[in-house]
Amino acid sequence: LNVQAGIVFFAAGPICAELDRDVNDRDWHVGLHLVFVDKAAHDAYQDDATHNTFIDEMKPNWAGVRVFDSLV
Repeated sequence: LNVQAGIVFFAAGPICAELDRDVNDRDWHVGLHLVFVDKAAHDAYQDDATHNTFIDEMKPNWAGVRVFDSLV
C-alpha cells in the first residue's frame, strides 16, 4: 500500500492479546486503519488502480475481509 491523496492517517497492526474483554471482537488478526480527509477521498481510494491491484495481489493470503466504515 502507498499513501494516496486524501489519506490523513493510516496504520496497520496485529490484534492486542492483552485487550481481551467479552465485548471485544477477536475474530481477526491484522487491522488496517485509514482516515480520509473526506468522503470524496474515500470514494476515490475505492476506485484507485493501486488499491485494486493491492486487493488482487493480496487476496489469496486472506481468509476473509471485513470493513468497518465510520465517521470520526
